[in-house]
Amino acid sequence: MDSFMQNNKQSDSKYLANESGFAFAITLMLLVVLSLLIAGGAKWSAQDITRASKYKKTRVSFYIAETGIQKAVNFLNYDNLGNSPGASANGFDDELAGTTWPAAFANAAFGGGNYTVTVADNDDNDSDTTDDVDHTVVLISTGTKNGETTSIEAIVNRPTFNPASAITTAGNLTGSGTFMVQGDCGSIHTNSGFNQSGVSGTVTQGTTASGACSGATCTASGAAEHPIPIVNVADYKVYAKYVLKNDGTILDQSTGNVYTNSGPNWTYSTSGDGNTLFGDISRPGGLWKMNGADLADGIYYVEGNINVLGTPDPFEVTIFSEGYIDFGGNGTIVNYQGGPSPDIDQLFLIAGTDLEFSGSPSNQIEGMLYAGEQMSISGTVDINGFIASANLADVENLVSPESSISGSLTVTYNCNAVTPFFSDHVIILSWQES
Repeated sequence: MDSFMQNNKQSDSKYLANESGFAFAITLMLLVVLSLLIAGGAKWSAQDITRASKYKKTRVSFYIAETGIQKAVNFLNYDNLGNSPGASANGFDDELAGTTWPAAFANAAFGGGNYTVTVADNDDNDSDTTDDVDHTVVLISTGTKNGETTSIEAIVNRPTFNPASAITTAGNLTGSGTFMVQGDCGSIHTNSGFNQSGVSGTVTQGTTASGACSGATCTASGAAEHPIPIVNVADYKVYAKYVLKNDGTILDQSTGNVYTNSGPNWTYSTSGDGNTLFGDISRPGGLWKMNGADLADGIYYVEGNINVLGTPDPFEVTIFSEGYIDFGGNGTIVNYQGGPSPDIDQLFLIAGTDLEFSGSPSNQIEGMLYAGEQMSISGTVDINGFIASANLADVENLVSPESSISGSLTVTYNCNAVTPFFSDHVIILSWQES
């Protein structure tokens, strides 16, 4: 028995010894694996920290580049005097040529870094990268900080103005009388305040104001601003048939003939040969006046101000004026339809400063009315189109201090404007990090 137990103990000791060796080997293997995992984790953590640090730096440079894009967009928008690059007929050509692109956009300091913004022509289906034909360009902004650089490309466009309302003003607007604004877009909007006196006026789609809105037709105060076109009247001089010049002569741009006035006669080559065209045009005290039946149909461009007191019946006319237009004619009046394009044919009275339209035309006038400063529409006037005033300044006092509608004005607008005017703000069509 003792011998058996002794043998058993010896066997157990051998077994335990074998088991201890196996456990040691397993423990050693686990330690090796754990050491590898710790080493790998440390390496991965270090890489993640490096990547996170680099990503943070690139995001900082990204936001600096984005600031450059916003600064450039603000530059391309109009200032409060109506000045803006890319606003005239040559689109963004001056910016592409570098003649109006600010030097301040090169290495501009911001947020402890800097940005540089350049402008390039987009693919507008021509081979000339200095000629903008579609009022669209590409802004490239590169932001840099602590050695990290990020670039953003943004495609920006200055859209053609398509009014959302029949009457749109940048400044304050007052309304009185029995005015009627109707149609699918028969609304009024002002980027300032609106004040309606009385309850007779009707606006089928309602009145909104970015400032305070007071009156029976008001639907919202504090509304978002609407874009307003800023018209450089001189851009449209080329489309006029007759130019009433500031030296007192009249230029017929279709023939090149220049008519001078002596007494009652307008003369090109023989005395009075221009009377059938301009017999009832005069310029007392430097103010151009139309008053009578001897007026030729057409597009007129006025260097200065013009007062229209009387017109032929019918009279087909469109007027561009560098100054104010004071229009009080009666009879049958239509906007001129013989222009170079449909968008020009839809224009009626375009004033660089103030516009006042009174009188009582006998027909509905097709066309668009625009004032660079303030406008006043009164009398019995029926317009199929839209009215806009940009309120750029208050230099001219024909209409002051704010725009107004009154009397028996009727405006019908069905959201179908086709204009040659550009919005006062550019828009970003798309952007990407590059």
